Amino acid sequence: MDGKDVGFWVYGHFVYGACVTVANIVILHKFNNYTGWGEVTAIMMILNYFTFYFLENLFPMFPQIYLIFDTTYIQTSTWLSFFLVCIATSLIEMFFNRLATLNASPLQKTKGSAEEEVPFVSADSPVVERELALLASNQEG
Repeated sequence: MDGKDVGFWVYGHFVYGACVTVANIVILHKFNNYTGWGEVTAIMMILNYFTFYFLENLFPMFPQIYLIFDTTYIQTSTWLSFFLVCIATSLIEMFFNRLATLNASPLQKTKGSAEEEVPFVSADSPVVERELALLASNQEG
């Protein structure tokens, strides 16, 4: 018995594929800018797992995964758990990203033209609202 009889290789390769996908989803969420190249690279890395798994599945020189690709991905529960893992990863990454920005200061320092630090205040911050209210009260009085 080599593990194929009890589905050891099927579930093992499925879990490995889910880990590859989760790692690439986390990489996608950690990008600072989205230019297209990073997204294409991450998608290609995910698709390469499936491509090579399928190709190695066809050759008997890989006895561990010979003819188990269809067994792995024909099951509905496999796809449901795969999508659940992907969605949960994205939701957790978005939650922690939002949690990290909750305590961000509304006053940020940006580099000016002479490389000195210039204060930059975002338009939706409470500091801007206070300044606008103060300006409005000074103009009325």
